[in-house]
Amino acid sequence: MVIVVDPRLSETARMADMHIIPALGTDSLFLRALIALIIENGWEDLDYLYKHTADWALAKSWFREFDVDNALRVCKIPRQQAEEFARILTTKKWGMHRDLGLFFGRHATMNSYLCIILSIVCGMCLVPGGNVPPERVISLAGSDERDPKTWRTPVTNRFPVMGIFPEAVVPDEILGTNPDRIRFAITSLNNPLRSYPDSQKMEEALRSLELLVAIESCETEVAQFADYVLPSTTAYESDGGFNIFTLNYPEVVFGCRKRIVPPLGEAKEDSIIFAELAQAMGLLPKLPKWLFKAAEDAAASGDRMKYFLKLGAWFAMGNLKYFDLAATVIALTLGKAMGSADRAVTWGGMLLSKLPRFAIMAVDSDKKQHPFLSRLPIFSDMCKMDAAFRLCDEHPEGAVIAHSDEQNLMKRHIKHKDGKLHLWCEEIDRYIKRITPEQEEADLRLKDGCNMILSAGRHSDGGVNASMRNNRTYRYRKLYTLAMNPEDAKEMGFADGQTVRLSTHKGSIEIPVEFSWQISRGYCMAPHYFGLKFEGKTYGMHINYLTDHHDIDELTGNARWRYTPCRVEAI
Repeated sequence: MVIVVDPRLSETARMADMHIIPALGTDSLFLRALIALIIENGWEDLDYLYKHTADWALAKSWFREFDVDNALRVCKIPRQQAEEFARILTTKKWGMHRDLGLFFGRHATMNSYLCIILSIVCGMCLVPGGNVPPERVISLAGSDERDPKTWRTPVTNRFPVMGIFPEAVVPDEILGTNPDRIRFAITSLNNPLRSYPDSQKMEEALRSLELLVAIESCETEVAQFADYVLPSTTAYESDGGFNIFTLNYPEVVFGCRKRIVPPLGEAKEDSIIFAELAQAMGLLPKLPKWLFKAAEDAAASGDRMKYFLKLGAWFAMGNLKYFDLAATVIALTLGKAMGSADRAVTWGGMLLSKLPRFAIMAVDSDKKQHPFLSRLPIFSDMCKMDAAFRLCDEHPEGAVIAHSDEQNLMKRHIKHKDGKLHLWCEEIDRYIKRITPEQEEADLRLKDGCNMILSAGRHSDGGVNASMRNNRTYRYRKLYTLAMNPEDAKEMGFADGQTVRLSTHKGSIEIPVEFSWQISRGYCMAPHYFGLKFEGKTYGMHINYLTDHHDIDELTGNARWRYTPCRVEAI
């Protein structure tokens, strides 16, 4: 069974067994109402809640005596459909996939939080056949904003989420008056003048920097006024790149991409550019010749563990303070010998992966090559990951290197010392009390002459993160369009293909209308990879010209790209 909750009639919604269509921007209100409906009917999984949660009694207060009927009225979802959905969720096994509409809509962090609570209330969180996270070979960084050691931005006091700071705060962090504000920036295969919100303010901020360096494979808008451009390879010219979207549960699939053509001109892989910058800045001492020799032997023989031991010896010889730069050392030594810093750094990342502790490895270490190391607990996991790298190196299309340990999901993913899920927290408690039918109905009313909601970003097969800049690739496709529901367009008197004015409080652009039954009433969607300059000419207009860097999620600072009030009108 496939159930889709989406205002749009997407490709997935068209094939779904049930399509629930909430009013635009009501995701959190619907989720709170759905959980309250389950509790109201006594359908929650009490055995699971008592066994696996530490503070359900506290968190339950968010849903008791909640006005479910009024909330569903605001969400425009029939109670009968909501009850049918709730009954399915509480009687069957299920998993959930969330995507950008939730991540970049209203109440973005609350949306994700409530989705997790829903899976817990139904007893489906971290259980086989339920809502499970896939294992990753190389994990995204974690962060805890409550830890005083976690660095916060000096101007806006923002914290990182999974190691990444919200991009919307960049202009304020550069243009603020704090003496510790950002004064110098490096962009790496990243075009914030088109991909970050509020490109007008972003341009003002980047132009005010004392130094701006762009690491780029093509002449982006940022590269055009950067102080220095360091040419980098395209994906076709680089080795060892890997995909972090490894959603192959329960298998763990990993692959190291192979270069298709040799690099042209001065272009280098990003990892060697960063390594050489670190070296030029004096962050590393001069590396010994014997370490380079060990790297050459490893590349020639395929036995990288001997190199790893030599690398460990170098750190042990009074160089432990440089351990945080291990990837840099590997790039400069093994990367040089292998002919690809990216490939060498991928190997290093795999070697230090925690995957073998939490998964059942499908590939074993080469005991003939490493009879002693593979038996030592401290090195056995590394030997397994070295063998996994060899397998991935032989299969760039991807290889199964492990299977998730499905019987230990709780132990693997719950970090609290008591081994239980903790649901209640102060920030959520303060925030969720505002997600009421009355408050949401008032906040959802369009103001200031706006008549539509804009989704600033629409995926298709033609963007590739602003790297495909030659407009001739769009010769037989019309991708620069504002997709609208035909009924909305006809009520406004628009013809299919007619150029209209799209405005927010930040400005106006002109864009052709495209009739699409996939788009819900009251909504319009525009692509996010136009307004690109190529050979002196700009094609289309970048949608972030209309977004505001202050229009962000209160809890984490993520931009609300998928919910921007706008006005669409004839020219």
